[in-house]
Amino acid sequence: MVYLANVHHSQHPIEIGGNDMGPWVRTYMSGQEGAGESWCAGFASFIMLQAATILGVTTPIATSVSCTNLAHEAQSKECFLAGADIINNKSYDKIKLGSLILFKEGNGWHHTGIVIDVNNDGTLSTIEGNTNGNGSNDGYEVYKHVREISIDTDFAIM
Repeated sequence: MVYLANVHHSQHPIEIGGNDMGPWVRTYMSGQEGAGESWCAGFASFIMLQAATILGVTTPIATSVSCTNLAHEAQSKECFLAGADIINNKSYDKIKLGSLILFKEGNGWHHTGIVIDVNNDGTLSTIEGNTNGNGSNDGYEVYKHVREISIDTDFAIM
């Protein structure tokens, strides 16, 4: 997943024609596009599906264009790891490359990306769709970020 996320990032996928619109958005969202079609989960799911297809295996969790659905699927498959547990135990090594980072808000999750590097200082590097250089969860491109592990970041371990 890390390799494929980097390949997609190198192509600089961006929205074209308006918010949450364009050929890249439609690719990641199985044809859907338009305002309100936040495509970060679609991006992560597309990469996961592409990796599984290349390896000839099934995806570790069901793909979805919903961050909350991805989190619930990880919980049901027992590959969910809460950021609070990682912080409390300083168990950064439990986050595997290619895992999904899930950003929590209220009772759900509102943004996701793919972990491409884990640091021992409580940060990690990600590639995320529907973001930008400011770290928005409603941006216009695929972008690399350095994120802090917090009680509001959970993980689907791949």
